[in-house]
Amino acid sequence: MNTRFGKRLKMKEPRRILVVKMSSIGDVLFATPVSRALREAFPKAHIAWAVDRRCAPVVEGNPYLDELVVMQRDSGRVRDLLGYWHTTRAYPAFDWALDLHGLARSALVMWASRAPFRAGLAGTREGSRFSYNHIVSVPDAGVHRVDYYASFLEALGIPVPHREMLFYTLPEHAEEAQALLSELAPGHGPLVVVSLTAGRMQKCWMPERFGAVADRLIERHGCRVAVIGSKTDRPYVEQMKAAMSHAPADLCGRIGLKTLGEVLRAANLFLSADTGPMHIAAAMKTPVVALFGPTEPELYGPWRTDSTVIRKHCRCAPRWRHPVCEDRECMRAITVDEVEEAVVALLVRTGALVG
Repeated sequence: MNTRFGKRLKMKEPRRILVVKMSSIGDVLFATPVSRALREAFPKAHIAWAVDRRCAPVVEGNPYLDELVVMQRDSGRVRDLLGYWHTTRAYPAFDWALDLHGLARSALVMWASRAPFRAGLAGTREGSRFSYNHIVSVPDAGVHRVDYYASFLEALGIPVPHREMLFYTLPEHAEEAQALLSELAPGHGPLVVVSLTAGRMQKCWMPERFGAVADRLIERHGCRVAVIGSKTDRPYVEQMKAAMSHAPADLCGRIGLKTLGEVLRAANLFLSADTGPMHIAAAMKTPVVALFGPTEPELYGPWRTDSTVIRKHCRCAPRWRHPVCEDRECMRAITVDEVEEAVVALLVRTGALVG
């Protein structure tokens, strides 16, 4: 365990700890086992979590946290950075600040925390390492992000024996989900929930192909199909519906993340590309069929749930943020037939459908 100056630091037991992992939905979920490990190691400490407002529901209600430091992320980068600084400075100083985010904006939060012990991972970007006085190197290649973040904490001498992703809801969210599903997806067939989009277009499968799979599941296997998404996903949902002979239950833009969690808990299977709701489904122990192209399922795949991953070779990986292919060739190589086959096989394997 090295600092930037090559020395070991003597650490006092912290009274106030700040965990910095602000986005995205899946990445915040990957880091949630850290909250339990910190609470078990320091039961009397005040533990806070810095998170973007959009992702705050992922950690809201987490019993291992005392408070959230919620950041407003607008369109203006400079304004955002100033906001991160001022928001963090409004809180009392912390003893420890742990950066699991590793970008310039998290570096500002680290400095603003006024923590005498500021630790972060070696593989960070945008100069964030200069906000640390303790840099931790842990194995990275081929390591799922849940294990990666847990290894960071273990390098600080804190065991992480429990590595389940944590996502908490309230009874009211379950009631809302049940009411919507009873209204929009009545019946007794297996419920398959579909999400069309991902954070980057190169990770997305084609809406019309999702529609073709959904039609087959309804016609051939008696499934109920519901489609989810944010308001900005509406054009893609309409493309999917236009390609279908049967209308799916349309939940696009109608539910928040907490209610989504309960919808996914009620589902027999979740079908999507590499996207945040896929990780919520995994946290709720819902079986997942995941379609991967440029991103690596070894690092970002469904965690500890029954799952099937379909992935095609991609010339963009691992530099998928800067694709060299055109027209998502790796995602286009995934066929309707193989997705239908994977969904049906997983439904049969989990007992939701008779083979």
